Amino acid sequence: MAAAVRALQGLSEGLLFPSSYAIMRHWVTPEEKSRMGSVVLTGVYSGAVIGLPISGFITHYLGWNYVYYFHGGIGIFWFIIWLFLGFEKPSHHRFISQDEIKHIEASQGQTAIVHEDDQVPWKQIFLSLPVNALNLCNFARSFIFFLLLTNEPEYLNVFGFTIAENGLYSAMPHLFMAIFSGLSGPMADYLINGGMVTPTQVRKLFTGIGFGMEGTCMLLLVFIRDGTLALIYLTIGVGFSGFSISGWQINHLDLSPRYASVLVGITTAVGTVAGILNPTLVGQMTKDQVNFFIPNRKKLPLIVSVRASFYFLIVCCTGTTSTLNEKIGNLISLRCNLYN
Repeated sequence: MAAAVRALQGLSEGLLFPSSYAIMRHWVTPEEKSRMGSVVLTGVYSGAVIGLPISGFITHYLGWNYVYYFHGGIGIFWFIIWLFLGFEKPSHHRFISQDEIKHIEASQGQTAIVHEDDQVPWKQIFLSLPVNALNLCNFARSFIFFLLLTNEPEYLNVFGFTIAENGLYSAMPHLFMAIFSGLSGPMADYLINGGMVTPTQVRKLFTGIGFGMEGTCMLLLVFIRDGTLALIYLTIGVGFSGFSISGWQINHLDLSPRYASVLVGITTAVGTVAGILNPTLVGQMTKDQVNFFIPNRKKLPLIVSVRASFYFLIVCCTGTTSTLNEKIGNLISLRCNLYN
């Protein structure tokens, strides 16, 4: 029964990212794309900031079963609020002014055109180099995200932290990630709107900062044997990864506002594969160890080095500009803003 419930939960959550981008397509103006996108996506990581310490305290003082009651209740509360406040398009919203609707629709320009042909160009999408590059980005980031989610508390437990302390400290890296993610959006829009850099350069720069710093700090964890220092490196690495929100994740909207939800559905599926493979791969590579992150183990330097190298490989790879507007009757502009 528990496995069936978890399966249903996963199927339901799989709709969140694509549907979020489908809504952002209609609400986000080009000059606020990074800012608004980072606000929406920051919520994903803010959940860990709140959930991890609260779960630790609830488990410590009330028991593990109350963790599920609490988070389940929060989900039901959010659902009720969303029924009254969530709308796909500005023109459908009950509380928005006509001036704001006109501003959003005018700013979007060509992206707001109603297309006669609604058929998704699947072949062009799957053969697109930029889309496949985003698949690699999502796989790498998801691998580290699920790795931290499942192993970080156990790793900190090795240093003797209590359950309550463990929950609090485990949330710190995600707190800084949420902060850096929220800052990255306004910074990216400022650079683009000010004409200082192109959207291509911004996406590559912020992806490079995020992946590069996180990969470096993950590699340095191999040599750390002090709990405080390990927490500092984890916080810096995961925190700086928030910059990649305004890099490869916002790039879905650059590639195609019209098909952003489709692209996100594909790349998220690839990232989910990383989450599915994560426990098995980690278990096989560390079957003689207590925890994936524990230092001075024979396999750990190789494992973390591979992960860090994979990050740098994705940042450095290049490709030609790709378009997916070959279908007659479609007005699609899938520009390669990440690999131009």
